[in-house]
Amino acid sequence: MKQQMFKQLSEKENIAFIIALILGIIQCLSFAGIIAGVWNIIVAVQRQKLSKNILNMPSGLMRVYENSLTNIIIGGVINFLFGGVIGVALAVYDYFTRDFVLKNPDVFQ
Repeated sequence: MKQQMFKQLSEKENIAFIIALILGIIQCLSFAGIIAGVWNIIVAVQRQKLSKNILNMPSGLMRVYENSLTNIIIGGVINFLFGGVIGVALAVYDYFTRDFVLKNPDVFQ
């Protein structure tokens, strides 16, 4: 079961990678959205690395998600101001992924 939870989390992060990358590329195509676009591409690269690392069941994973709320809020604000409302969907998705981890501390500790 523990391995399955890690696999689920890895898949969630991989989905976040894809969403952030596509969103970032689309936003970079518009002058106004370039700030949010660059932010989302950076987030996408980080998510891809995290997604691959999760399957190794690293220690300290809970800390990553416990400390992620600030980044979720910053990303949501950047996307709202510079990238349009659709970018906020990524922040919402990230929040639910964070919630998934924090509700299962016995697995991700």
